Parts: sequence; structure tokens; C-alpha cells
Amino acid sequence: MILGTLLIALSVAQAAPLESLKKLDRAELQIKEPYSGELEVAQGWPIQQVMGHLFGPTWKEKSEWVFVCQDGYRAILPTRKLLDHRGLLATSWKGRGTFDVLKEVGGKKQKVPVGPYYLVWENIQDVEMAKEGDHGWPYQVVGIEAAEPVASRWVPDARASIRVRKGYEAFKSYCLNCHSVDAQGGKVGPELHVPVSAAKYYNPAFLPQWILNPASIRAGTPMPPYRPEADMSERKAEVQNVVAYLGWLAAEQEKNIQK
Repeated sequence: MILGTLLIALSVAQAAPLESLKKLDRAELQIKEPYSGELEVAQGWPIQQVMGHLFGPTWKEKSEWVFVCQDGYRAILPTRKLLDHRGLLATSWKGRGTFDVLKEVGGKKQKVPVGPYYLVWENIQDVEMAKEGDHGWPYQVVGIEAAEPVASRWVPDARASIRVRKGYEAFKSYCLNCHSVDAQGGKVGPELHVPVSAAKYYNPAFLPQWILNPASIRAGTPMPPYRPEADMSERKAEVQNVVAYLGWLAAEQEKNIQK
């Protein structure tokens, strides 16, 4: 088997190929693949073993890790999740010649390659992981790095409303993987803050629906619906919080311009 090269960030300017992963003992993990809904047996390395091998025992002292994907997607995962749940950095499906998943893209089901690495989780007996759906399942992973501290200028403090603060937490968990703010975050979707904040140019009447279900406004958009696995009332409330946070970002940007 030829494995893709996994780059692990050692510093801002340095990264190292990790051929040494091949030396680790491989394992298998049965999962319910969240995109296709099919039972699969993933083959790879337990994520805790991977992290310890790559970063040493101090990896547990970091609060968050970023799994970097080929298309610019950046999955931000808390260290606590890596410790509390059974994950596997997979490279293949047992008994299958192709390493792909059947996923809806732009409203159509298609096979999507998930190699060189796909972070999967035991979600058959683990109820918490089952409820999260595909959140935290980065595929086409090419790198792992410690998460940088979020710029304080776009983190709401205690003076902001509860809705704004909740919106920030939801935005960080579900939006920052694809989008960026001040060039920090994912590279799949557009930048949402510079030079003009998104809340200033998106129609406020359509923004909540766009976040909730983009395909209901633009056919064929690659942007996925917001937390489709969650209850609709919960989704709508969280989207309103995200919109409130984007509005707060725009207002903060205006304050800085006027200074």
C-alpha cells in the first residue's frame, strides 16, 4: 500500500513528512460511515497513538488541534474529543479496493475519495458521536497542527450579548472549518470579514436561510446545510446566533474604521 505524505506542522514555517507512521501497529474499527450511512471497517492507526507518536506526550496539553485537508478545509478538534472518544486515522476500508464515500455534493450523490487519511470515530456504541453526524470527520487529511490562539479582536467578551457569544461558539465549531476571518480559518469558502464583513453585504432577509440550507437559495452550491443531523428548532436557534455574531463582527469592524 502506498500512503500519502502526512505533514505535521512543527512551527509556523516548518513541517515534516511522517513516513514513520508506517512503523506503527495498524488497527481496525467498525463504524457507521456518516455520509453514506453504511457500516464499514476502517483500517489505520488509533488517533491517540498517532498524536503521541507525532508530538510526544505533551500533545495532551494543547487545547485544540487542526486537521488540514487537501481542499483547504481545516477541522478544529478539541483535545478532549481525541482523548474521550475512540478515533482512527484511516487509510483504507477492509475488503474494498477503493477508499471513498458516497456523499451528497451540490445536491447529487457521488463517490468522493477520502484518502490519503480519513479521521473516523466509533459511532455505533458511542451515542454522543452518533449524534454529531459527520461533524469532526475530516477526510483527505494531509496535515495535523496545533491550533493557533484565536485573534482576540473577533472573540466577543462579556459585554456582548449571550446570543452573540453563543453565535461565536457555533461559528468556531461549524463555520470556521471552511471559512476564514481575517485570513484565519479554512480556505474552502470565502473570507467573511476583510475587507468588508459578510453581514454588510448579505441580504439580512436571506442570510439565516442561506446558512441553514444553502441549496434552498442557490441550486448546486457546494456549501452544506448547517448541522443537518440536529433538530430543526435547535438548528434555527443556532443559525440566528451565528447571524448575530456576524452582525457583531461587522459592528466591531465599523468601530475600528472610525478610530
